[in-house]
Amino acid sequence: PATQVAFTPDGQYLVTAGGVNRIPALYLWDAENGDLIREFEGHLGTIWGIDISSDSQLLASAEEGNQTIIWNIETGEIVHTLGEHANAVRDVAFSPDDSQIATVSFDQSMILWDVSTGELIRRYFGHADVIRAVDFHPDGNLIFSAGSDREVLAWDIEDDLAEPTRSYSGHTDNINALSYSPTGEFFVTGSRDTSVITWRYDTLD
Repeated sequence: PATQVAFTPDGQYLVTAGGVNRIPALYLWDAENGDLIREFEGHLGTIWGIDISSDSQLLASAEEGNQTIIWNIETGEIVHTLGEHANAVRDVAFSPDDSQIATVSFDQSMILWDVSTGELIRRYFGHADVIRAVDFHPDGNLIFSAGSDREVLAWDIEDDLAEPTRSYSGHTDNINALSYSPTGEFFVTGSRDTSVITWRYDTLD
């Protein structure tokens, strides 16, 4: 089954991801005529999260086999393979300036990575269960994560303590999706409890 779909920001390509029986599937399509351009080969398991850099040059994909891969979209070549998680990686997000990515995992941790070097910058712990979704605030200084503990946690990436700065509660089951508005004023979460909640960042409502 397909687990993720995304257009490149320039609108030229469509990326689809997923897998069957632990066999990964990651494809690049021409958005105008629907032609398959290439399959990206390198994952070991079903792909659960993808994100594309704002300049449409890089693709990041996260899999159940604990790897995240950064790809060159034009060539299909692997730029970096990131493997520090101890369990399946559920989601991945580029920072607004494309210099960093954040990954979240079933190992209950979030990792911030340097895109240019592939090096781990910092690991974050704070969730009490599997983390399923991650996104950056548009200013690039905050990351928001959510998961099976039904909590959304906000993190200041410049804080060396690597502790959440605030939390948001309201769902009654797993939070599976999280997305920030381009203005930075709101973010939205979707849950297994069948609800979608819009949150205002500058309050706890």
